[in-house]
Amino acid sequence: MTQRADAARAWLLHRRNYRESSLLLDLFTREHGRVALVCRGAKAGRGGGSGQLQLFRPLRISWTRRGELGSLTQCESDGRALDLPGERLWCGFYLNELLLRLLAREDPHPEMFDVYDRSVRVLASRAHAGSALRRFEWKLLEHLGYGFDPTRTALGGAVDPARHYRWRSGLGVEEVAASESAAVPGPALLALAQTQDGPALNQSRRLLGDALAEHIPGGPLKSALILRSLRRYHEAQTDKSQG
Repeated sequence: MTQRADAARAWLLHRRNYRESSLLLDLFTREHGRVALVCRGAKAGRGGGSGQLQLFRPLRISWTRRGELGSLTQCESDGRALDLPGERLWCGFYLNELLLRLLAREDPHPEMFDVYDRSVRVLASRAHAGSALRRFEWKLLEHLGYGFDPTRTALGGAVDPARHYRWRSGLGVEEVAASESAAVPGPALLALAQTQDGPALNQSRRLLGDALAEHIPGGPLKSALILRSLRRYHEAQTDKSQG
């Protein structure tokens, strides 16, 4: 039985060469979830709309499928490609890699599609990139059923703005001394329960990363390692300029 989809909203998460003239695509669609499609003849310029197949460009795609792997029949731009310069580009790669690792194919996630759509547009708007990543991580944990109450510890105590916390694998949020290397301040956790973004929200980076790491197969994300390296480099440059 042949399955068809027409003009589905989509974002390209990954592409690679396939055979001599084609591309193998991993796309995130709103109504169908992640789909694997072949764009035949793309490298020879014969694929329908293959020139629009860019990362961080909103798309409308059509395809047919008889087995596990479908064939892209049409691809149109659904807006301008987003400009993600420098470190923001790696932030976008990080979002893509999270979806590739954590979402199964052919499993619709319309709410998560909307969160991704909003997050990459925030990255392109020059707003605070860290806040966009933290919101995305938090929503992804919730969506996959791994969410937690950021206002309470695993033992049921209230998160105190004057204290520090970390994520303990298999347990959840626990209070720790401020000197702990993985400690995050209470306001960073409480910010997750609020809708307003800001510097406090980004301080939850380590805790959310540890919470996600429990569920990511295949070891650390490559994009996350590169972002850490870039962050350390910028911090070193800042220290040098102030020294």
